[in-house]
Amino acid sequence: LRLLVTEDPCGSASALIAGSDLVVGTRSLLLLEACLLGRPVLSYQPGLRARDVLRSNEWGWSRAVYHQEELERALDEELFDLSARAARRQALDRIQLPQGATECVVDLLLARERLRC
Repeated sequence: LRLLVTEDPCGSASALIAGSDLVVGTRSLLLLEACLLGRPVLSYQPGLRARDVLRSNEWGWSRAVYHQEELERALDEELFDLSARAARRQALDRIQLPQGATECVVDLLLARERLRC
């Protein structure tokens, strides 16, 4: 078993995410980005007293851990439990990314140009 923990504020977040077996954080857009890139995510928010605002936890894309005593088990399952990893993979595979944004922008620009003529 080899575990590498990386904290690199100057590096490329996307590159670090892509090379990770598990992304761990609290609640940030970086965790949502990791989900969209298809990486397993664990959102560790010990002692959270308010509503969890990380939507990926709500949607099942990421796993939330709210108590310190649950962290070790959650890490173990997300890294080494094949059924847990398969379930997370299925949830991530169901993410439907929007398509056609570039075409929509081009269509709007062309329509605007036609109105000028």
